[in-house]
Amino acid sequence: MKKFGLFLFVIFFSQKSFSQNINDILRISSNTFGSSARSLSMGNAFTSIADDYSAVNFNPAGLGIIENSEFSLSFSNIAFNSDVNYLNNISSYKNRSTNFNQLGLVFPVSTVRGSFVVGIGYSSSQNFLSGSDFQKFNTQSSIIQDWASNNSPFNSNNIAYNLFLANPNFDSTSFISPIKDSLFQQGNLSEDGKIDRYSLAFSIEAEKNLFFGVSMNLIRGNYNYSLEYIEEDIYDVYDTNTIDLEYLAFKDVIDEEIAGVDFSLGAFYMFDESGALGLNIRTPSYISIKDEWKILREVKFASATEERSDFVTYDDVGEDDAPLITEYEVQTPFTFSFGASYMIFDFLLLSASSDYTDYTEMKFTSSDFDNVNRDIKKNMREVFAKHYGGELLFTDWSLKMGYMNLPSPYKNDPKSYDKIITTYGANFTIQEKFLIDVCFAKTKYESKFNAPDIGNIVKEKISLDNYVVTFTYRY
Repeated sequence: MKKFGLFLFVIFFSQKSFSQNINDILRISSNTFGSSARSLSMGNAFTSIADDYSAVNFNPAGLGIIENSEFSLSFSNIAFNSDVNYLNNISSYKNRSTNFNQLGLVFPVSTVRGSFVVGIGYSSSQNFLSGSDFQKFNTQSSIIQDWASNNSPFNSNNIAYNLFLANPNFDSTSFISPIKDSLFQQGNLSEDGKIDRYSLAFSIEAEKNLFFGVSMNLIRGNYNYSLEYIEEDIYDVYDTNTIDLEYLAFKDVIDEEIAGVDFSLGAFYMFDESGALGLNIRTPSYISIKDEWKILREVKFASATEERSDFVTYDDVGEDDAPLITEYEVQTPFTFSFGASYMIFDFLLLSASSDYTDYTEMKFTSSDFDNVNRDIKKNMREVFAKHYGGELLFTDWSLKMGYMNLPSPYKNDPKSYDKIITTYGANFTIQEKFLIDVCFAKTKYESKFNAPDIGNIVKEKISLDNYVVTFTYRY
């Protein structure tokens, strides 16, 4: 099982590798990085600041304090780095993605008293960039024994049997295979994709300095997964007349489409010129997911026999066939956010916020997934994500720093699985109308997942370097 904070997931490698599991819903339920450099550089402690377009995600009520119309544009570059430990062999993996992160318009509407502000636009709320490379000569096990372990019940549809890697025993009731271990194993796993939100938000000043807001979010996204795995007889351990194996390999590909909707309800109060309080409730997201699966398995033998050729493929869901399509619906949990901010001596802004999410409330909405829903109740927990930020203000520029602690939602995970994020940023104002915000965010955490040879675990130490720049024009 592979676990992650923004995007934690589980992959089960078996003959029934198409079944959904906890992490298919956790992947889209996890906390977001944020789409603007300003909010991220403050550690996303933005519930009680919310003074740019990103307020539609953090607290739409905060839009009410914006006095001028503004247009913003944001880009990000994420570098994923992982140190991978497989059977005590260390390797590294790198991946990188550049994205258009945000396009937003905020404009006040004339009122008799108070304020009424509208925000409309696009933001990228989650990024699924990840992956792993692992390899080792394994003297202990092979995936063949996962497919058809010795003495397991015979089934003519078995993968190993159809690839001539396992045979029925003398009475055809169970399997037997001489291939148990001593193969070089190598895997490459890559993931990408993201979730986008198309939002329309409103904020109204109900009483002096008291604002209420709502945002309506149309969710669209995609997730792409690819695993290439090989077991190779590099020392000719199985160079015999009956099993002259050279290698076995398979490739799994998943293309996922995501669509849904959710809402945010916010309140914002400025208790003087220096301080503010913010409250935001994000409703559950109601998500429809469509998965397309393709799997190709192949085996290369040193020579052919009467029963088989020297190259055998098993294409139960293969590249030459139509993919297996799975469609299902999920519901993510509520998230409640509360924050406070305060300006000290007119040049130092401090902010803190916390997000409460009970991940046991995630669920698949179909009764077909009752077993998974029970696993969610059993294995998940409620968490408080913590956000802290500070901004040092100068005449036309400022410096920012932030910190985030995003706990793992699994009950029994160690602290090393929590995401720790430190952020650094700066703002530059040009002629009071043009603003440039830049941010660097460093994320560190640990993870693990089952190798395709399920008896073994791949451990990871992961770091993410996220660079974000946001351009804003106020008029």
